Amino acid sequence: MPLLQRSFTSAVLILAIIGLRALALYKLPKKTFTALWGIALLHLLLPVSLPSPFSVYSIFHSEKIVQTARNTAQGRTLQTAVADTISTGKAPVSIWMLIWAAGCLIGILLFAASYWKCYREFRTSLPVNQNTAKTWLAAHKLKRTLSIRQSSRISAPLTYGIFRPVILMPKTTDWSDERIIRYVLTHEYVHIKRFDTLFKFFLALALCIHWFNPLVWVMYTRANRDIELVCDETVVRIFGEEKKASYARALIQLEETRSGFTPMCSHFSKNSMEERITAIMKTKKRTIHSNLVSCALVAGTAILFATSASASGNQQKIDDTAMTETALQRLEETYPAAAAWVRECYPDTVWWTSEAYKQMMDTEREKLEDLLGETIGSTPSSGEIVVTEAMIEEQMTVYEEIYQELEDGWMVSKSMDGNEELGGSFHPADIVSGTGTAELQLGILLNDGTEETFGPYETAEEMLSEVKPFCEEQVKLGNLSPDEAEEIIQKYTAG
Repeated sequence: MPLLQRSFTSAVLILAIIGLRALALYKLPKKTFTALWGIALLHLLLPVSLPSPFSVYSIFHSEKIVQTARNTAQGRTLQTAVADTISTGKAPVSIWMLIWAAGCLIGILLFAASYWKCYREFRTSLPVNQNTAKTWLAAHKLKRTLSIRQSSRISAPLTYGIFRPVILMPKTTDWSDERIIRYVLTHEYVHIKRFDTLFKFFLALALCIHWFNPLVWVMYTRANRDIELVCDETVVRIFGEEKKASYARALIQLEETRSGFTPMCSHFSKNSMEERITAIMKTKKRTIHSNLVSCALVAGTAILFATSASASGNQQKIDDTAMTETALQRLEETYPAAAAWVRECYPDTVWWTSEAYKQMMDTEREKLEDLLGETIGSTPSSGEIVVTEAMIEEQMTVYEEIYQELEDGWMVSKSMDGNEELGGSFHPADIVSGTGTAELQLGILLNDGTEETFGPYETAEEMLSEVKPFCEEQVKLGNLSPDEAEEIIQKYTAG
């Protein structure tokens, strides 16, 4: 999925999460919302998404699908909307691409500076030798090495590090106030156990990549708030609900302004203090009902907004096995000898029926019309390739010719031996009379938008004898990449 499309669909997901957060922040476990932000984060960072018939993009036809069209009776590999004309040549770098790259670089440098600041503060910090800290550490073991240090360069506690985490305390910390110390250390301990520093790293990475999307900035701030809310909720559950007011007062007491920009660290600070205190005071005991609602909300949001349109979401899926059997049964009614020959010689071939082919044609026309006027690629020689009415009609004319042959009784393959780039066709009467063979024909789409057709041939070897030198020549002319040519030649060499 292209970056802009992924950023747009992620924006829709983020809007949905913001709406859910506004409605249910104080009613559901706070982990619900960090889970939702995690789904949005995966959607922003991963280059693929799972298709679903329940996706909003399936329901509202919001996603335009470009795919290779089915093989025709002559065995061509036709291309829907000339989708494969996206050039492998050296196109000039877009000014927008340069602007995007510059934005990414600035974001990376900013977060790198923040990381270096945290690292420098850690390097200049000193171990804490207070008995309170030692006792607390002894009671809170981790598989990772955990330490407590102090620094004069910070004004509020923070957590730093992933594999060797450090709880960094201000040098002015009053270690005699054990109540606040326990709250602070437990809060930071929850951050460490949940790997919140790593989560914040990926949030920062998503922001650097999608810096142009204002909703990703909103996601970054809201997700960081919810990370703190989860820790607050967990601390309240550890100490008991009767300690809610005491913990809230500890937050207020630690309401100190922290200096600098340290987004890669987890803080016990006054960020969104009012929201945090409200959430603490409204913390309720979890119930089976609230957990079930939370799970349903996360799963439903992911299915609706984090999936892509299903290719079969709004069309009847063609069952190749059933379609082939229907085609062969019809053949047996009129030409039983030809049907027996097909079953014996081409057991792994998928055959079209006229009804299924017509359905495919209608679907392809809709997809092509969705692409009308859009730029779908470029070539060094012709520049941008824009889908026109003439291109659509030319493609549909080829489909119509094949459909008419099916109506006239021809057998047309969708694929042969599992290869959808190799097709065949014949009329049963020719097989019965001994005058016909399955014809092989191939269409190669070049980077300049033209298509060269080869055939018909009786064998793949005969086809290869002409296709191979043609491909080698087009590589020299720049109309095919060496990899494309090699792929075509290897397919028919194996055939």
